[in-house]
Amino acid sequence: LLAAESLRAKGFNIVLKKIDLADIGQQALAAVSHLAAAKKLSLISELSSLELEADGDRILQVLINLLSNAIKFSDEGEKIFVRAELSAKEVTVMVLDRGRG
Repeated sequence: LLAAESLRAKGFNIVLKKIDLADIGQQALAAVSHLAAAKKLSLISELSSLELEADGDRILQVLINLLSNAIKFSDEGEKIFVRAELSAKEVTVMVLDRGRG
């Protein structure tokens, strides 16, 4: 919470709006697809269409970062998955790979 307040003080704002998680996931995969192709990695989205009230730009930024790290540390030919788990009041989005770390 302190980090979030610090970011807000510096002009970083979270803008909540309705987004589709599957669309954000596809945008993230498209943004890193050239990196994955260079290492012959398969990017697999297991995200279903799910409407959320969230900051789509921030979620996209985080997914691109996580996918970039997964690509960087994965061996050639591996698979990288993006998946989500839904519970009563939250969604957990995961990037799964077999890379080190």
